[in-house]
Amino acid sequence: MAAAAGAGADAEVDFEFFPIIRRYKSGRVERFMNIPPLPAGTDPATGVTSKDVVVDPAIGLWARLFLPPGAGAGTSQGKLPVVVYYHGGAYVVGSAADPFTHSYLNGLVAEAGVLAVALEYRLAPEHHLPAAYDDSWEGLRWVASHANGGGGAEPWLLDHGDIAARVAADRVLVCVAEKDSLRDRGVWYYESLKASGYAGEVDLLESMGEGHVFYCMDPRCEKAREMQARILSFLRK
Repeated sequence: MAAAAGAGADAEVDFEFFPIIRRYKSGRVERFMNIPPLPAGTDPATGVTSKDVVVDPAIGLWARLFLPPGAGAGTSQGKLPVVVYYHGGAYVVGSAADPFTHSYLNGLVAEAGVLAVALEYRLAPEHHLPAAYDDSWEGLRWVASHANGGGGAEPWLLDHGDIAARVAADRVLVCVAEKDSLRDRGVWYYESLKASGYAGEVDLLESMGEGHVFYCMDPRCEKAREMQARILSFLRK
């Protein structure tokens, strides 16, 4: 009888957010957009090299690092700006190793000449919020700790990352898409930050006629290239 009851719970849906995720009463989670990850390595199209590193083994926190060509050991190239990237997916899907994130960062790193760190935070519903927030903050602290040679001394960050050891007013660029359901939330954040007394520069870029994560879906379209150019200008200031 117990086995039969368990089988029933495994077939009965507790929550569904189609076409993204479904959770059964047994606790089993089914992800409809569970795209196979891409391995780290050297991208033949851009020459960008990536690798995966463990940040906190106790919680399974790791990151994928991306280094542009010409920044390898033995080069005379100066330190690179560091971009910490958090993948999308509504905290329930996505990965630092999924094709969208991996391909986007290969292109960004190659064009901008930066060192990117894509953090792999824990996903809901297996790990309820604020687990993803905690992981994201812990990963950012890990990156920043390399300014003083700490954080487990990851060689790429130590040798190639230009990590400021001071507090400054980081400039902010908020990018939204006109047809994205999250567009209003992004504009609200932009307007609230400007009204908060924040002393840094705050800019807004709205991509007209585009929808959610259009820049990953079609990175070569006109608006994606326009957004990329704005981001490159922002990073190079």
